[in-house]
Amino acid sequence: MQHSTPHDPLPSVLRVTDSAAQVSPLRAGVWLAAALTAAKAACLAEPIGWHWLPDLAIASRYDVLFALGAGAAAELAVRAGRRRPRLARLVHRVFLGFGACCVLYAVVAIGVFRYFDRPLTLDLLSLMRGARAARSSITAQLTWPLVVALVAAPLVFLALAIRFAAGKSLPVRALLAM
Repeated sequence: MQHSTPHDPLPSVLRVTDSAAQVSPLRAGVWLAAALTAAKAACLAEPIGWHWLPDLAIASRYDVLFALGAGAAAELAVRAGRRRPRLARLVHRVFLGFGACCVLYAVVAIGVFRYFDRPLTLDLLSLMRGARAARSSITAQLTWPLVVALVAAPLVFLALAIRFAAGKSLPVRALLAM
């Protein structure tokens, strides 16, 4: 792994360089769809029998449409600004940052769903009276696996999107490890 330069503190796997600027936002949207589907899978009950997969497909259908739609919109923006390399890089960076934020939200939503047995929505947030009232409930629910997931999930999304959304194939070993 290359070390970061003084001007770019990110590790090379997360850095959007000229070679990574060829990342297709639509392909990154596929990785975002996979991450959001994995979050929904974590919210469903333990898989018992074959009916779990259709349940997962139903539960995650809007997440997949959202991720693919966002990726397609970013892809169109990149293609429209093809003659402006700085604009294309900016769109790539903004979309990857947006995707990482979506993955972070998905991890938070898992914890909220497990605690309230309701999805994280604006209605649920409006029921809270303020950050001070929610702080004790939030800190009580923080576990080490959740903290690790809050940090690791967006970083893994970025690494996968940058590495494999540039047209590189995903090794079979990586698929089996998931």
